[in-house]
Amino acid sequence: MSVFLVYLLSCYHLYNIISDIRFRVTQVFWHFLFLVLGFVLYYMQSGGWKPIIVGAITLLVGNVLERTKLTYPGDTKMLIVTSVWLCILLPNVPIYHIVLGIHVFYFGLFFAISYAALIVKRGMKGVEIEFRNFKIVVSRLLKDLPLPLFILSIVSRYQNEDLHREMVIEKFPGAINVALANVFYFLLATYFKEGFF
Repeated sequence: MSVFLVYLLSCYHLYNIISDIRFRVTQVFWHFLFLVLGFVLYYMQSGGWKPIIVGAITLLVGNVLERTKLTYPGDTKMLIVTSVWLCILLPNVPIYHIVLGIHVFYFGLFFAISYAALIVKRGMKGVEIEFRNFKIVVSRLLKDLPLPLFILSIVSRYQNEDLHREMVIEKFPGAINVALANVFYFLLATYFKEGFF
């Protein structure tokens, strides 16, 4: 059964990659179909609330990341479906391992590809500008939190600065990142038997 499920998830990712490369969008119906199929397969297998909780936490994290312009809605939908399907394929892995693992691998690949392209395109000066942009985004996220005074003084330095955005890899499809993050996390989680984190 699990080989068939891996095959279905591979078909899902392959279609998303082709759609994202060709049309720069992924199909909402396709995400919905595999999300419902994932819920049904999980309840047939073992039952419980695990895929709903994983999907809700992934949606929450995705919405926060969309507000900071780090991800797009299509990537969030793919991450939700991937997280639900990882619940089916890795039933012994805790919820937070799945959510944290898929996001860490997704952003690790995203930043590695982005910075490699930035170094090729602009050299180390481009990396310095992008790192400064990262500090500005983080300071804007942290400005309303009750933090100690020394952290607030560091954060306040960057709040009023403008971002110098440069689209490094504007044509790189997010579906490739999600699929690769799924593959890497699945392989490492099956190797370690109880999750990677």
